Amino acid sequence: MAWCGGGGTRVLESLDRWGSRAASAALAAIGGWPLVGVRLHRLFARLLPVRRFTVRGVAISCALPLHQVGTRLEAFAWATREPEVLDWIDGFAPDAVFFDIGANFGTETLYAALKQGGPRRICAFDAEFIGGYNLALNLRLNRIAHVENYALAVGARSGFIRVTENLNYLHVAGLEKYATSAKHMRLISIDDFVAETGTCPSYVKIDVDGPERAIVEGMRQTLRDPTLSSVMIEINDAAGHAAITAMLGEAGFAERPRPGRTNDNYVFDRVAA
Repeated sequence: MAWCGGGGTRVLESLDRWGSRAASAALAAIGGWPLVGVRLHRLFARLLPVRRFTVRGVAISCALPLHQVGTRLEAFAWATREPEVLDWIDGFAPDAVFFDIGANFGTETLYAALKQGGPRRICAFDAEFIGGYNLALNLRLNRIAHVENYALAVGARSGFIRVTENLNYLHVAGLEKYATSAKHMRLISIDDFVAETGTCPSYVKIDVDGPERAIVEGMRQTLRDPTLSSVMIEINDAAGHAAITAMLGEAGFAERPRPGRTNDNYVFDRVAA
């Protein structure tokens, strides 16, 4: 058993990388064959596992592409990974409008859309193309029509932004999660989105691994609209928490107590006047 630690693990990882590269090269070669190659591509095009999950009594169909280990891991921990987020969604008032910033394949969007008494409208935002594609597929699988899927980056102001693309969607050990490949895409502030669409949220979730402070800066006007009741934000650093808490406090929000919580999800509720 000692062989599996240290050097043994590195040997296994090397064998895994070598085997994966060899298999990829073989499939690439076979894929060029006139008859077999076409059938091979058609076979893989049909190999899309779709699993039905039950999250707090809500049945959700979710695509699990075979090359996305990260998607599978998150989906199988759906009900247990961040229960406080589901608790927050369960507390939404009737007829709500939910902005899900950092929606990915839809862990919060799908649950909120399918649960009884959920929001009447959901706007889901994500800068990752693969996450947005997965969400679009899941919306179709679940026959959801009241979710708007926006391929946008959200920030302090509107314009264009260069963002890295998450090419390591498998979350392969030893490789960077956000690869060096980048893209340029539309950046929009929530204030500009609200002004452009006429849609003001009742609830906002922000889970973006970094630019959450900029997003809050770009929604100062929205924060002062009494329509907005509550904001949940994943904040990973003390300085960001202090700055965000101050901005939300100026707009009339207070941080909800977190007895026993040690994770990075914070809820800010509007304080009654």
